[in-house]
Amino acid sequence: LIFRIKVMKISQLRSRESYDASLKTNVTKLLSLRYPHILVQNTPETAPQTWHRHLLYDVYVPSNFGAGPRVWLAKLYAKSPSNLRLAPQWLICQSSKLSPLDRLFLRPAFSTNIPLSPNTFIMPGNQRFRLFDFDAQKALVATKCGFAADSIRHEIEFRQRRDLPDFVPPLTELAPDAYEEPLLDAVPINRLWTNKAKTRARSQLQRVFKELSEFDASAVSGANYAQRLEILFNLATSHAKNRFFGLSTDALQTVFKQGQKRVRGMREVRLSRSHGDFQPGNVLLDGEGCLTLIDWEETDIRSSCYDAMVFSLSARFPSGLSGRVHAFLKDGASLPDELAIFGLSRAELVSLWLCEDIIWRLTTSSRSGIRELPPEMAVYFRETLSMKL
Repeated sequence: LIFRIKVMKISQLRSRESYDASLKTNVTKLLSLRYPHILVQNTPETAPQTWHRHLLYDVYVPSNFGAGPRVWLAKLYAKSPSNLRLAPQWLICQSSKLSPLDRLFLRPAFSTNIPLSPNTFIMPGNQRFRLFDFDAQKALVATKCGFAADSIRHEIEFRQRRDLPDFVPPLTELAPDAYEEPLLDAVPINRLWTNKAKTRARSQLQRVFKELSEFDASAVSGANYAQRLEILFNLATSHAKNRFFGLSTDALQTVFKQGQKRVRGMREVRLSRSHGDFQPGNVLLDGEGCLTLIDWEETDIRSSCYDAMVFSLSARFPSGLSGRVHAFLKDGASLPDELAIFGLSRAELVSLWLCEDIIWRLTTSSRSGIRELPPEMAVYFRETLSMKL
């Protein structure tokens, strides 16, 4: 198969963790939330149900995979963010709606002793496994084995707050590291088809950034925040070095110090609730124009501009990041509305974002469960070191 949808590929997960060794354990943990006596094993012919890896979407589907989830996945991935991939990706996704053609993408992966509905599938991710159940219109979410439960605990605590923003859907806690949430019929904003939908999403984003900037809001002096950032940076680098023998962060520290120096000179830094991973794939828009943010495990108090800068710079895609930062610093036009509300200069925005983003990268890339430094970190290091603030 020479064509793949651009999602978190299983091959990427294999490069940084013991994915294959823990696959059955992770699937068992997830399905046990609903089926306490479930048994997941290799694929004997006598098993009640065989599950396959879907090579196009990198999800696991039952052998009698239903039409409903096939159409949902095809809709989700039919629009590519890349114009060069748009036509072939649309055609392949349309063909995957048809059961005979869809079977070309299936490879046996494991079996279960309890047959699940054909209207289900399992999606692996960075820290979690998800079961999408189209009959119940719900998704089960569980932390992967070997990964710390604190991130999902953090998300559950946040999303159960009574004063949470209106773009966070409700959930039900099932365990300290698992929950259930509504199944959303929505599309990531980088996969929207029409200009009308894109305009609607843009107007919604203005509201979201404003709400986040006012949520758990506070303010500190630049000197105090620079000191806080240094403490967090030292903790993150120390943990990363302990996890990955021989890792050097000296050059990265030089860049961090440049940004920290400008932060220290700021009279005031406004802080608020940050999503932490504000990339297009985590921002969904449904048919009624309602916007929803998913994956809140990285939420924390950061500078109020952080999420807007991550989104504006496409910071979760490190390739070419230094060029985007340089273009942003040189742009003489007015700032976009989502950044203008903070009343900061371009250099101040970049400095705050850079310091916090380096900490974010080091922290998330060395969390428990990851055995190798993720390959994209090498790209991020190169891009960051070439930035001239």
